[in-house]
Amino acid sequence: MTEEDHLVFFNGNSPGLENGTLDVEDANGCDVGAEAVRVARGEERECKDLGLVPEDSQGFLEYLWDDPTDSIGPVADEGMAPGDIPKLSYVERISFTNFLDGENLIIGSGYHPEISDDADGGCSIAGSKGTVGGTLFSLLLAASVLFSAVFLRNRSAGK
Repeated sequence: MTEEDHLVFFNGNSPGLENGTLDVEDANGCDVGAEAVRVARGEERECKDLGLVPEDSQGFLEYLWDDPTDSIGPVADEGMAPGDIPKLSYVERISFTNFLDGENLIIGSGYHPEISDDADGGCSIAGSKGTVGGTLFSLLLAASVLFSAVFLRNRSAGK
């Protein structure tokens, strides 16, 4: 998403969020888009502590969101985040000099740690069936995407 106006380019789990802003508030009053930007900038978190993020863990944020494993899916009011299930996400601030005139972007991925082992956890990039191998694959895939983004950012900056 863009840093300034929270415009979402891609969301693997919720395509309905694409080409709109992430200016939504969760059931605890957390402005999810603003919190993602604060965390990506290294600023202090303002949302309610859900007990998912270890203290001083840069890049991680927590908020309430939809459980992607249920078949019904929530109907959220305008400006409200869908769902009320705790979600842990990791975000990173990047920019590319030849894309959007170097505007800062926020990339990230998240999952629902409290969803049962037989579900995929709602990871937007990849899911597993709760197996150790599947979980490791998902983490490797997420790390690869984030590493690639940072590498491309540094390469475009001439580093």
